Amino acid sequence: MTVSCQFVFVTKMRPPMKTETPVLIAGGGPVGTTLALDLAVRGVASIVVEERLAMPPNPKCNTTNARSMEHYRRLGCADAIRRAGLPLDRATDVVYVTRWTGHELTRYKLRSSADVINKTPNTGAIDDYWPTPEPQHRISQLAMEPAIRDHLKTFSECDYREGWRFLSFQQADEFVDCIVQEIASATEHQIRCRYLVSCEGARSVIRREMNTQLEGRDCVAKFCTTYLKSAALKELWPHKPAWMHRIYNADGESHVVAIDGEDRWLHPSILSPDSDLDAHDHRRAIRNAFGVDIDYEVLGQERWIARAMVANHYHKQRVF
Repeated sequence: MTVSCQFVFVTKMRPPMKTETPVLIAGGGPVGTTLALDLAVRGVASIVVEERLAMPPNPKCNTTNARSMEHYRRLGCADAIRRAGLPLDRATDVVYVTRWTGHELTRYKLRSSADVINKTPNTGAIDDYWPTPEPQHRISQLAMEPAIRDHLKTFSECDYREGWRFLSFQQADEFVDCIVQEIASATEHQIRCRYLVSCEGARSVIRREMNTQLEGRDCVAKFCTTYLKSAALKELWPHKPAWMHRIYNADGESHVVAIDGEDRWLHPSILSPDSDLDAHDHRRAIRNAFGVDIDYEVLGQERWIARAMVANHYHKQRVF
């Protein structure tokens, strides 16, 4: 007689590993990294969890304004940020033209990074006499964020975890219990913190859980932003160098932003609130902006809506 046996193995799920920290920061972009740096300067420990292992494929945040640069001066990394991004001697003028190969309408002259670092007097720029040692700086997030991270890594107070995802939280009177995930292994960890801060951006999981609502104008304009690589543009530009090129003609409005001062450019097409963003022909818009056909490589693209909205509340007990 043959006896058939079936074995059932029951595996007990291992509970999440537990860690404690004064502050947990969800999101390690410029805002989360700057917060961690500010805390570290004050001797406050934190853990930052950031999903990305690389910079985003499309440049964002192409100017860091004077007040932010003043904060970075206080935090010890303003000089490193100012030396990143565009070449030091690159003009940062804002110029208005009919097309890339068309007529220049007007120009706002602004100092280069070298002018600011060297305190070059009487350049004729409109920011010559700004009452601050740290005027605005033209830099893409692609270059700014690594500069801040590198400075943050010199502080032992911050545990910066790339490739980690924030999942959920539950708060009590004296602490917040959070579940985060190490993405590569799908391993979940529990982190108990005194304060939880959401720096996740527009799609914040934490903000939704807090039932925070955004109020204001939900559409100011629509944008199709294309990140280009083209050596031809620098050669075709018929005017003095600039950083921001604002293009206005009968075919529409768009901008061209110099990312590295050589062959990388950002082209945002600006569309009306009632336009069909999905139907926008970005190649035609690029042709209309430049006035000629050029060879270029599309490195990335985003279609997005500019809004003018604020949160109706910013914290709930120990969650911000």
